[in-house]
Amino acid sequence: MVECSRKTVCVKKIQLTQKEATLYRKLIEKNRVPGSWTDTNLSEIMMYLFILLQRRDAIPEIRMKIFTDPEYSERQQNTAKKYFEQNGLYGSTMLQHPDFLQYLTYFISGPDLPRKFITKFCEFAEKENKYGLEVSRSFLVMLRKSIREFSLSTTQCSKDIFRLALEAGFNKEKSLIIRKTAMKVVMA
Repeated sequence: MVECSRKTVCVKKIQLTQKEATLYRKLIEKNRVPGSWTDTNLSEIMMYLFILLQRRDAIPEIRMKIFTDPEYSERQQNTAKKYFEQNGLYGSTMLQHPDFLQYLTYFISGPDLPRKFITKFCEFAEKENKYGLEVSRSFLVMLRKSIREFSLSTTQCSKDIFRLALEAGFNKEKSLIIRKTAMKVVMA
């Protein structure tokens, strides 16, 4: 867990109940088996787990916004939820689609980045920005250095650093600047 003192910013894996943890383990284990998505039970487990999490408001609000709100979407005005809907997937059909697993995993675990990277990112953002989150030159230097140090992938830089920036309190425009800088480092 990483907490920034400026406001209650927590970038962490959510606490699962015993039942949710069992379902999640089963889902991840079965997903590793080739052809497992033909087993309708896997889709039902995923949908049921999401419903349990939503009922108890376990999913952090920012993570749901990243999935549903265009203001928090890295895809301009098209959210991930909208993407599913444009392909005719609504409600339970969307929650049972194999592509939804990546979002369920994000809802539970947060950005797919090393914990030490997340800690460094949040601590530096906090230290550099006492009066509001800005993307300073020194912050971007730290970001470049950390991306190289942790050997982050293109996917992590394009998607997960953007999500991390939003979760840490940066607005969309600044999160996109951070994402663009991260991509330049990986592509260089």
